[in-house]
Amino acid sequence: GFEAAVSAACLVPESGAPQVCSERVLLSTGRPGLERLPGTVLPLLEPDVPATLWWDLPDPPAGRLVSDLVRAFDRVLLDLTTAAAPAAIWEAFRDAGPATSDLAWFRAGSWREAIAQLFDGAGAEVLAAVDSIEVTTAAEAEQLLPAALLGGWAASQLGWRPKKGSGYFSATDWLRPGGGAGRITIRVEAVGEGRPGRLQAVHLQAGDDGEWTLTRAAERPRELLLQAHHQDWCRIPSRLPAPRPDPAGALLAAITAPPRNAVRDRALRRAVWMLGWAGAEE
Repeated sequence: GFEAAVSAACLVPESGAPQVCSERVLLSTGRPGLERLPGTVLPLLEPDVPATLWWDLPDPPAGRLVSDLVRAFDRVLLDLTTAAAPAAIWEAFRDAGPATSDLAWFRAGSWREAIAQLFDGAGAEVLAAVDSIEVTTAAEAEQLLPAALLGGWAASQLGWRPKKGSGYFSATDWLRPGGGAGRITIRVEAVGEGRPGRLQAVHLQAGDDGEWTLTRAAERPRELLLQAHHQDWCRIPSRLPAPRPDPAGALLAAITAPPRNAVRDRALRRAVWMLGWAGAEE
């Protein structure tokens, strides 16, 4: 039930540099052959070479595929935004052992950078006063991970801890440092044709003292509009580029990034907690 192809690729070396070559072994099989995959792949793995599993199928692995194969890898990459059964895939891999990341994290780097720039000049007391986060997305119910991941990252950076969640299309309650209450809301908004899980806006509020907004303008969807207002200081509205995510670039960033990153890991755990998936933390 397997088809196999073996090839080699060599890079043209720079002057004085060594020749670098790599091997590519391509195995193809249908679903009935998946059970035989561990016994075929494991002998090909080198123990001192980092190994990454990119699960790009829309459904979770079946049988003993995870227990027999996944534990031999250093990291697992998922793309839960485009999966048919994202919660089931997360449940299958969450305790598999390797570091787990989702490609949605690497697509949203410009949004995290822009949110950080919103608070340029703000002191610790301003950040401590933020009590509400709203993330707007053009998504279906199964495509909410990018929005939850951004909200989970913001909450983690603010030191918030989960209190209770109420599932899709609703708000989650959080405990802020010092005992105050916080809330994160995911708002779904139909905005024409867009990629799955497309982020549209982020709004942060600090009671009546200040608000910060990051918006993808309809007339200029490749730019983000930054606005910040606070009783003690105000930021002139500005724009940042929001380039279309490059699938190959996101995958390359995911593979070359360290397998474990505390900020990324916390954001993902908080995101699945917000969505009510299995294995939600705290």
